[in-house]
Amino acid sequence: MNSILFQVFQSCCINIEAHSNPAVIQRLLDTNRFLLPLPDQMLSDTLLQTAQWFIPIHAVSEECRNHSISLIDGLVHGDSKALQFVDAAGKLGSGLLDFKLHITGNYRQCLQIKDVNRKFLGKYCTIFTRGFMYDDKAITKKQLHAFDVAYTLCVPSSCSETDVAVHIGTNLAEINATVVDNVICSTAEPPPFRLKDYFAMSFFTFLAILVATSTFYSSRNKNNPVFKAFSLANNFQSLMDTRSSDDEITCLNGLRAIFIMTVVFHTRIPVILDMGYISVDGFILISGIVLAYNFFRKRLKNIEFNIIKFYMERYFRLTPMLACVILYYSTLLIHQGQGPIWYTMFKEEEKCKQNWWAGFLHVTNYIDPKCAGHSYYIAMDFQFYLLSPLFLLPLHRKPKIGFLLLATASLVSSLAATVNSYVKNMGTGNKFIHYVRDLNTETDDGSNYFGIHYRIPSFSMGLALGYFLFQVNIKKHDFIPSKSLLRPVIPQPVKSCRKEVRCAYSSQSAKLIVDPVYSLCRSMSRRVQFI
Repeated sequence: MNSILFQVFQSCCINIEAHSNPAVIQRLLDTNRFLLPLPDQMLSDTLLQTAQWFIPIHAVSEECRNHSISLIDGLVHGDSKALQFVDAAGKLGSGLLDFKLHITGNYRQCLQIKDVNRKFLGKYCTIFTRGFMYDDKAITKKQLHAFDVAYTLCVPSSCSETDVAVHIGTNLAEINATVVDNVICSTAEPPPFRLKDYFAMSFFTFLAILVATSTFYSSRNKNNPVFKAFSLANNFQSLMDTRSSDDEITCLNGLRAIFIMTVVFHTRIPVILDMGYISVDGFILISGIVLAYNFFRKRLKNIEFNIIKFYMERYFRLTPMLACVILYYSTLLIHQGQGPIWYTMFKEEEKCKQNWWAGFLHVTNYIDPKCAGHSYYIAMDFQFYLLSPLFLLPLHRKPKIGFLLLATASLVSSLAATVNSYVKNMGTGNKFIHYVRDLNTETDDGSNYFGIHYRIPSFSMGLALGYFLFQVNIKKHDFIPSKSLLRPVIPQPVKSCRKEVRCAYSSQSAKLIVDPVYSLCRSMSRRVQFI
């Protein structure tokens, strides 16, 4: 469409450059008459009206308006620089109803424009709009974004983000659509480094020097624990060590790997594997299992429970690395790339500038906008740790009361999530499937997803399972899975299981089925990982 638009502009222009080849000009005129068989005056008026959409003539600043009017005049007179501004802008194409929502235009072409006569450069701006898509439940059901269409304009560098937003807002008002987010613009000149950027580089350089020094120090057979803690060689060796102790449940590692893969696949190909949200509950379940087991293991060793130490250990385990991520998001992230939508990372920086403190208090899941949005899970994990003594202490002293509390909390949480979904008219499934009548309203509520008060059942089951595995491990409950449990699905077993869990079967095929399953169950019940 860009090339056709360029040709059409060339055919309608009153004054074409004198050095152009007459044969080429005639060919363009013939082609355009075939593609757009309209009267010249009608075509000229239509193209000028269209150009006013792409060039911000409704800007707030006078300088931007003057430069925009100059571009319009250049279009009328066949100025190639003015044509490049329109040609580089994004234009609606095919696939809109199939949710091709990013109309990116030509990023490189826009940034390479240098208009020496008018003394400005090309600036590439991304605009997020809402209201283009019509109100239809089939469309709304698939809507995965807070906007309908994100498209781009190539404007003079004298125009600010506010100028572009006001211009687009004026045009969108005619069709009852709006700009739903800040306009993001970029030029060929990279963003300048600021004082906080230099501070972040100094901090990360200090960490790199500390790691290098510690690695060298530990390689000289020094046993200082502080230096060994930062040694790259020692930490890499620990990470690559695949040996397992007798106290580990290796299937927990397998579950972690499965959940990680589902999250990765969900973010890459959500249509094929939409299980990322379920995996979050899986990680919460594992967290509850490990927490409960380690808690009861320490009580078995008569280690006194100190609630202040319990909280502080968890806080200082999670916070330092998260603080580094917040620092990186707030400073250096914007300098790490360039592209049509890369500078939307400015929004991430603004979020961290506004709510960086939420990460240090671990309340990111309840605060909007979220700094380092994926860190909401760390906040959830810490909050569950804060609540866990309310369940672990009763489980330790009076298990029946503890299980009653877990069951009550799970029931109340499930009912609350159901009521919340009903009141807010949200559909079932993941957090994005909402059935709303007005597409201009916010569809991504997220309250059932980010709040721990709706995630308690997963954590409660983890605590209960951790308690159960601990009891089995110390043999207070002789509930090691027996082959007799599989008798309904095994053909013709001839002897019942003995106490030492040895069985004879008349069918060799039955034995081949039972033994691997039994070995897996036994491993799950006896081997618990300490974390």
